[in-house]
Amino acid sequence: MSLASALLKRAFIAHRLHAPWRDIAFARAPDPVHGKPCYVAPDGTPVPDVTFNVSHQAGLVALVGWGRRPAFGSTANATAGSGSGGAGGSKGRVTDVELGVDVVCVNERNDYRTIDGSPTGFAAWLDIYADFFSPADLAAMNTLPGSTVLQLPDGTTILTSEVGAEALESCCSRGVTLRARRGGSDGEGGTEVHFLSDVIVEEKLRLFYTFWCLKEAYIKLTGEAMLAGWLREVEFRNVRAPRAAAAPNSPWGEKVQDIHVYRQGALVADVKLSIQAFEADYMVAVAVRGVPEAEMPAEAVQRVALEDVLRFVGGA
Repeated sequence: MSLASALLKRAFIAHRLHAPWRDIAFARAPDPVHGKPCYVAPDGTPVPDVTFNVSHQAGLVALVGWGRRPAFGSTANATAGSGSGGAGGSKGRVTDVELGVDVVCVNERNDYRTIDGSPTGFAAWLDIYADFFSPADLAAMNTLPGSTVLQLPDGTTILTSEVGAEALESCCSRGVTLRARRGGSDGEGGTEVHFLSDVIVEEKLRLFYTFWCLKEAYIKLTGEAMLAGWLREVEFRNVRAPRAAAAPNSPWGEKVQDIHVYRQGALVADVKLSIQAFEADYMVAVAVRGVPEAEMPAEAVQRVALEDVLRFVGGA
């Protein structure tokens, strides 16, 4: 995946800035060892008008990038884009742009081996990450938003609010028979439905990876490592796991954009966050700071096969 990531970065620079492939070089800034990767001019100095971030997981590489032609180019057209090839754009200069992207694959590491092996199941597994998330985020993962739609194996759908807050919070293991009241609230009224707890544990795990993906994207935007002292001071609100693609001919699922990030209780208003489902198990989160709303592309993410990148490389 390192090769695919390197090719994608070069393809982005070559495509967006019309830079000759042979002249594309990268360094790290502001710290030459621990800084974020950046594109450098022929004289070795970082180019301030282009930035990107890359993530890869389980065979999928994602790139979010923004750039305008540098001074040694032939035009000053600005572009703003995110995704595996960049997309969209508008005229004008944008400064101090920061980007972060992360890809996750739900249950790639066979998390159920740990969850099913503990008497307290998901709750014990979640405790492993207690130093990485805020108390509010951990609580949200363990209870699920009340508007979350749960799809049962027979195609029936129920809302988490119809299961009840107490039942949701205490549900941490698979293979337990639960009940919900369809059309009711908090386990009362409506029509009773029986189902296995697997669907709730699976949804909790998917929500965990949603939070993880968003947090990684935000950390990468800031340029600080996961060991930063403020990790538990960051809280994400209005988070829900994006639904996987329903149409078989489209790999892209739901995109969730109305997410807010808080740090020490204060809204970080200048950061825009989004997360989108890809195929059944992937999610891609993007964090953006410094790109005005009017310059954000309408269709931000594009799918690019490795073969397409190689063809572009061959013609560069």
